[in-house]
Amino acid sequence: MGPTAELRELVDGYVAGYNRYLEDTGVANLPDPTCRGRSWVGPITAADLWANLLDLNRMAGSSGLKEAIVGGEEPEGPAPAPGSNAWALGRQATRDGHGMLLADPHFPWNGIRRFYQVQLTIPGVLDVSGGSLYGTPVVQIGHNARVAWTHTVSHAHRFTLYRLRLAGDGAYLVDGRAEPMGRQRIEVPLKDGTLTDRTLYTSRYGPVLAEGRSDEYAYAFADANAANLRAADEWLAMAKAGDLAELRAAQDTFQGLPFVYTLATDVSGTATFADASVVPHVSDDRARRCAVPAPDPSLEAFTLDGSTSACLWGRDRDAVVPGLFGPGSQPRLTRADYVANSNNTPWMTNPAAPLTTYGQVWGATRTDVETRPRVSLDMIARRLSGTDGLGAPGFTLPTLQASAQAKRNYTFELLRSDVAALCRDHPRATASDGRRVDLRQACRTLTAWNGRATLDGQGAILWREFYTGLQRPVRPGEPAQPWWRVPFDPEQPLTTPRGLDRDDPAVRRALADAVQRFQAGGIP
Repeated sequence: MGPTAELRELVDGYVAGYNRYLEDTGVANLPDPTCRGRSWVGPITAADLWANLLDLNRMAGSSGLKEAIVGGEEPEGPAPAPGSNAWALGRQATRDGHGMLLADPHFPWNGIRRFYQVQLTIPGVLDVSGGSLYGTPVVQIGHNARVAWTHTVSHAHRFTLYRLRLAGDGAYLVDGRAEPMGRQRIEVPLKDGTLTDRTLYTSRYGPVLAEGRSDEYAYAFADANAANLRAADEWLAMAKAGDLAELRAAQDTFQGLPFVYTLATDVSGTATFADASVVPHVSDDRARRCAVPAPDPSLEAFTLDGSTSACLWGRDRDAVVPGLFGPGSQPRLTRADYVANSNNTPWMTNPAAPLTTYGQVWGATRTDVETRPRVSLDMIARRLSGTDGLGAPGFTLPTLQASAQAKRNYTFELLRSDVAALCRDHPRATASDGRRVDLRQACRTLTAWNGRATLDGQGAILWREFYTGLQRPVRPGEPAQPWWRVPFDPEQPLTTPRGLDRDDPAVRRALADAVQRFQAGGIP
């Protein structure tokens, strides 16, 4: 499915507007000093915009693994996904019975992957407001008069690796037959004016990694978003939706969202969650049956046997592209109260209706929800019961804003009483370097802190350093040791883990180390 004629016109218009602004303003007069007067600033073409859209869609896949594909640099793996929070509130959660939405994306403040506020209006055709990523002509997160939607980064897989059994002479075996690798020689100009060149190899599955290759095996990278240009059409169609049914139809038609969950609501007061993203069709059975050793254990990806066509991605009848899961397989939940996500897997989208029937490729079920999603669910529960100090139950715009901006530090709330007891019993502790550290001033600061991360919240930064230290291993290269008093229990996902193991010397050492860092840096 290629880009629609409407989207092509939108891209051409974006390019024309960019180039007109640049011509009228002049490179020497650009307001941003990062770009002002730079030799690399110049007009753009539609091809530039299409390349940017494709690179965005590949962000959770091949765009983040270019070094592993090309070679010559140590592969870093895909960058950690930015965290985001999202609540879609239905009529049972709001005072006026309409839908409300909290969109809290945590994309960077710099670089090309940042949002800017935009309004797109074509009378009688389009009227949408929201956030758009630089270099894209559509609203990724936004609302029109009847529908609002947002996204958080999904846990689903975007790619798999295929282990190729090499057959010599640049070939590999599939079902006992040799297939030749494709070969392309590329030259890339460097900033110093010199050229570097590489030979890239390809297979039926995708590019062959430069990393992990031996005389017997090589590994190919199969990216579900490799040729995905459908996302922009999908966002454009979502912007025109008159209700959630039309928004869902837009997603089912284009099936192009590259790596995000969708949470949405409408004026009828219905709230919905879906992982309507591009996901390779790897069932749990196929993942088990086709599993082979990975070239790099740190890559969180299925590694499948590429020597047999029985391990190719499956297909759904309702998928617009072979090899992907179709809409009928996606984790989805529609409610009249709420759905919420803070980059946790789908299973705790709403604790009243856990999602547990999806496959591993979508993320884990019955696992630790983690504290950021837990505080979101706690804030919603307190608002719906009216126990958060904000008045009668139910969300209004002011109470939604107050909840979202409360700056609660949930880990401190969970551990406050244990920290007070630790401080009472251990006014001094031994740091990692063996020195004894006086904890009394730090303890006074923590016990007096109200647990809010406000600008004048003395204790917030100290707590951050202490809590971060708890996650560190005692020795480099070793896993961090558990320090919760009560471990995670899938039967109690919203109240575990909890408590601090005050008898663990590593806990006291983490606080002593934090105090040392403050003292060494001259920080009050």
